[in-house]
Amino acid sequence: MKTLLWVGDAACSSGFGRASHYILERLRGRWNVAVLGVNYRGDSPTDYSYPIYTAWPGGDALGVGRLKEILEKVQPHQIVFQTNPWNVPVYNGRLEKLGWKGPTVGIIASELLESIQRTGSVARRTHDSVQRDSARRGHETIFTGRSSAGTPKDWIADRAA
Repeated sequence: MKTLLWVGDAACSSGFGRASHYILERLRGRWNVAVLGVNYRGDSPTDYSYPIYTAWPGGDALGVGRLKEILEKVQPHQIVFQTNPWNVPVYNGRLEKLGWKGPTVGIIASELLESIQRTGSVARRTHDSVQRDSARRGHETIFTGRSSAGTPKDWIADRAA
């Protein structure tokens, strides 16, 4: 089975955290799952069936400074970022320095996707900038949310095959 590294809120009560665990519970049968947990302080064990590594020991709240250690430990086939889109280039820049060649997936809130589709807003410019940055770095960053194409868990599950 392939290994998925999820980078995002975990073991916390945020909306992103609840969404993370909802999606991950449904992916466990198709992926070995590990999480680099943003907003997880690591000060208590969790009841989740997959490991959650706190982001903070790397020196930053997003876990960018801990990516090298976690990549070596987990050896993922794919990385998923559930974050605000302006954070994706920061992660991709670090991955580039580390020599990561695998696919990355960016998951953003469906409300932001709807804003991107409706307007020429900051959201659209951010989305386009992240896509250009990802392409320039040789990463595949896909934005997904609830849409006619399915949910993030559907898209990621299809990639596990």
